[in-house]
Amino acid sequence: MLTNPALYIGIKGALLALLVFSFFSYPFAISSFVLQLVFLTALLAGASETILTITGRKTILLTLPFAMAILVVSIHYYPHRKEHYQAMSVWREAERWYNFRAYQAAVETYEEALGNFEAAEKAYRKSSLMIPSSLLPKYLSAKLFIESDQSN
Repeated sequence: MLTNPALYIGIKGALLALLVFSFFSYPFAISSFVLQLVFLTALLAGASETILTITGRKTILLTLPFAMAILVVSIHYYPHRKEHYQAMSVWREAERWYNFRAYQAAVETYEEALGNFEAAEKAYRKSSLMIPSSLLPKYLSAKLFIESDQSN
């Protein structure tokens, strides 16, 4: 338990600031923000008094469904994460070539992600719904339809 009330208030303020910031951005896509959330929550949990204690068979009945749910979700999303990391590594490699001003190598690397019109259309639709006033996703979607011969 924290003995310094100013420190306790500071930790609460930091957690509140992180949560308010998360309303206006995507901080939990960056691992350092997730680490801050876990760290601040752990500090507050260690500083507060115990409200509820669960013992005996109730612990198994409460933890087993959560453990199974985490396991099922992990197994379901693992292939998607693998594809995502593979695509991100190709993207980083192409970006490296672009930053070295080796434009032809960058174009060749970027082209490895080409041809998946269905996924691109889905991504453009999603991005246009995220920021409806932005014209870039709509423009790129129109270009995609023309490139994939869907101009009808």
